[in-house]
Amino acid sequence: MCPHCDVSMTYHKTMDRLLCHWCGHKMPVPQVCPNCGAAEIHILGLGTQKIEENLRELFPAARLLRVDMDSMRRRGAYQEAWRKIQGREVDIILGTQMIAKGLHLEAVTLVGVISADFALFLPDFRAAERTYALLTQVAGRAGRGAVVGEVIVQTFIPHHYAIDTAARRAEAQFYERELHIRGLMRFPPFARLAALLLAGPDGAAVADQAQRLANMLKALAARPAFKTVQILGATPAPLARLDDQYRWRILARGQHVRPLQDLLRQGIAEFEQRVKKSGAVSLTIDIDPMDLL
Repeated sequence: MCPHCDVSMTYHKTMDRLLCHWCGHKMPVPQVCPNCGAAEIHILGLGTQKIEENLRELFPAARLLRVDMDSMRRRGAYQEAWRKIQGREVDIILGTQMIAKGLHLEAVTLVGVISADFALFLPDFRAAERTYALLTQVAGRAGRGAVVGEVIVQTFIPHHYAIDTAARRAEAQFYERELHIRGLMRFPPFARLAALLLAGPDGAAVADQAQRLANMLKALAARPAFKTVQILGATPAPLARLDDQYRWRILARGQHVRPLQDLLRQGIAEFEQRVKKSGAVSLTIDIDPMDLL
């Protein structure tokens, strides 16, 4: 685990280091387990560098280009990669989401997607929408020229409606299913959402102030003027600590944006008056947030 974030670190073969993708912390690969002291440490997973090794074994004569955070770090690397692709100097393009959309490559006839379901496990109500959009975008890279394209998708849950409808290009079915679920859960577009994030270096202080603010907002929401607003939380954020900042989240959900905004303005003003707010705790408000991590 990263010592500064509540996330696991990722091994990067090119630098032979562990790297946190959130705060950038780097460390050598440990020789023994830091928890139990066992020496049986194995590097597992299917990152782009591991997939590159497998592809080179399977297709030794193919000209392979990897497009990811490591390979594109050098200045001008992306422009050089694009020149090679346009000049037909590449047989296989391997990359992360940065090559999934926006590229018009008529010579691409086959697209493969590995771990297509990874985003479905994120604690976010837009997870299915993001997965469907990404699969649709990356599938659109194939067959843009005269030759018909083919797309192969690898997933552990092929019957999930986001993956199934994307594979069948059933836009209307995905739309209807996603809207039905959003309506049952009262998430956008059937309600307006505000995400409040409290963060700071002292975990106890952040938790205390988040609970106090949530209680004040809930007391306001009980008044007739704000009967359409619901307060959820406070709870630790899904990513509870990033870069040594502890994070707690409160969600405010309302049928209309005006009562939601009025409640937040009144509640935060009252909170700042009544609570001796620590300057080390920051408060961020995001109306109609794009993610809840």
